[in-house]
Amino acid sequence: MSVRAHKITKMEWNSRPTFNLWHCHNALLDMVCCDGGDGFDCNGGIIEVSKDLTIEAIEKVKQLEWDDETKSELLDDLKAILADFGEDEFYVSYQCF
Repeated sequence: MSVRAHKITKMEWNSRPTFNLWHCHNALLDMVCCDGGDGFDCNGGIIEVSKDLTIEAIEKVKQLEWDDETKSELLDDLKAILADFGEDEFYVSYQCF
């Protein structure tokens, strides 16, 4: 079976960001990205986030022994990501810039 690649001619994104990668713990990408965040580098990129991994990450973070402020910020980011999923969506892509 072959997979065909299609040129992207138009990308749209929400004007308000869901979360800020510069202010969240690096563990966020490791926990929720389908590729562990390999699609992101310091210049930005596209990341694909899994709904199932996001739900799992919320439970994992609750168990971590981090300071309350860091844990709270990460949980807020994870909940914001989860809110982006439609009822029938299992993955959400983010353009990071």
